[in-house]
Amino acid sequence: MRIHNKSLNITFWNANGIKKRKIELHDFIINHSPDLLLIQETHLQPQDNFFLPNFHGYRNDRINPLQSKAAGGTAIFIKNHLPYHHVPTPPLQHIEASIISLNLPNLDPIIIASIYVPVNSDPHLFTIDLEAIMQLGANVIMCGDYNAHHMQWKCNNNNARGLQLLNFAIKTDLDIIAPNSPTRYGHNSTSTIDLAVIKNFLFPYQISSLAELSSDHNPVELTFNFDYLIPTDNSNIFTNWTLFTKFLTSIHAKPLPTITSTFTLDEEINKFTNDLLTARQNASKPATNDKKPWTHPNIKKLLQVRNKAKKKWQTTRNPNDKTILNRIHKNIKNAFKRYSDNKWKETLEDLQIEDGFFWKMTKRFKLPFTKMSHLQGTISTAIKDQDKAELIAQNLENQFTLNDISDPMQELLDMARRKIKPVKLVFVGDGTVGKTSMLVAYTKKHFPLGDYKPTVFDQSAGVIECEGLQIKTSIWDLAGQDNYERLRPLAYPCTDIFLMCFSVDNHESYENITAKWYPEIRYHCRKAPIILVGTKIDLRENSENKKLFFSQSQGKKMAAKIKAVAYLECSAKENIGVNEVFEEAAKIVFKLKKEPSNKHQSCILF
Repeated sequence: MRIHNKSLNITFWNANGIKKRKIELHDFIINHSPDLLLIQETHLQPQDNFFLPNFHGYRNDRINPLQSKAAGGTAIFIKNHLPYHHVPTPPLQHIEASIISLNLPNLDPIIIASIYVPVNSDPHLFTIDLEAIMQLGANVIMCGDYNAHHMQWKCNNNNARGLQLLNFAIKTDLDIIAPNSPTRYGHNSTSTIDLAVIKNFLFPYQISSLAELSSDHNPVELTFNFDYLIPTDNSNIFTNWTLFTKFLTSIHAKPLPTITSTFTLDEEINKFTNDLLTARQNASKPATNDKKPWTHPNIKKLLQVRNKAKKKWQTTRNPNDKTILNRIHKNIKNAFKRYSDNKWKETLEDLQIEDGFFWKMTKRFKLPFTKMSHLQGTISTAIKDQDKAELIAQNLENQFTLNDISDPMQELLDMARRKIKPVKLVFVGDGTVGKTSMLVAYTKKHFPLGDYKPTVFDQSAGVIECEGLQIKTSIWDLAGQDNYERLRPLAYPCTDIFLMCFSVDNHESYENITAKWYPEIRYHCRKAPIILVGTKIDLRENSENKKLFFSQSQGKKMAAKIKAVAYLECSAKENIGVNEVFEEAAKIVFKLKKEPSNKHQSCILF
């Protein structure tokens, strides 16, 4: 079933403080029945609770620690039977706004914003914020206090903000709608600064300034005439949960079914869902709410007298009429106070601990109410039921997906506890021969750029595949400078193999293999195997005079001299032979570990 409407009533009003005007606002709603109520200058603070019966509300309070008194702020209230969703306010610099999206079934979504442009905001840059709101949808209605004067909407003069707003509207093809009579009445002036700025939504309309409510601004009533449908609200029902339990128990009295496949599981879930809906339908009935907003007859009469006096003064501008209006305002204020005090006194006298209402009242004072926002996905807001279900399902799937909790260091500790040690490879050789470049090229798959910064110990973890097995490796890169010769031996214990490196273009690094590195390694690790590695072979291959470089035969000769288990060559820059060096080292260690006679040997890579 759907409700058929002929018009959409939007009322916007600068309240200049809404808390003290709540009673008369209730009476205004009864008399005019707006579909949406847009409030500016609410003067609310985050700890303040403010509700209107039969409306859903969203607000943006001005938070300024330097101001002791509340000021500014916007709010938007929409009848609770209208389909809508709240739109988070984008970052704004010069204006204040509260925004919702009205989602009527037979129309595109309509962005509706309550706008307040402070007097002290930049008169030229505030349109940047208006443009940000315009980007939220194709159809936009922005109503509120713009503090913009222009004779185009029947002000007595133009100001900078009015000129900027009119130019902006012309350039962006917007419509500015204003009532025929002024919306703000000062002591000695009148102006029309409460406006509606509209994008792509020009149905037939009526707009008028109403001489009602206690503020220097009149509420402005904007009514669009068009047909639209509203789905009935099925959530307003009363459910007898005892009866619900009986219905559900009678349906599921039989033993639980046996689940043998995913098809059976889906089938049983569908059956159970249908049973839940059937039980709820049988145990529920529409909830009747006979409570309506009520205004004390004496106050209601005073408000009617005030509205007549306000309308008369706004027409005549006679000081005597203003005096009469001020006197009525004062009487209304005193009547509000007496009524509120008496109502609060009656509430306190009726409090009973037994019925639980006492604790509800305590909670109301302790906790500020926060309206729950709509579900926000990674890309957009979930509006339709299908979108909400998909978003919740995705969230649950992410929650029940196992996290990647692998920790390389923890794995090394676990292996040590199980006495399954990873292969330890140690690089040694003169500084600048390319040990670090080779390590980076293998572990990170790119050649390192930038200046070289020597380190005493640089340790990395990796995995090398050997004979179908994944062998974990601990790779150590030791500094070759003489300044670190007393620290290097700290890394030698438990080494499985050494990679001893020299550069094919560096004669000193070649000579130091026998003069420095082989004696040092054999002093600390007598039985550790060694692989001799010639680096930077790209320099030799790209040179016309290859006699300036050590040849492969010279490298093999040096390997035989130090009894290395293998001689290999590579280029980290060109990524030639790098993987082969590590794979060969793993094969040698794997082979030695399988031989019982070599169980306690260790191996070093030079």
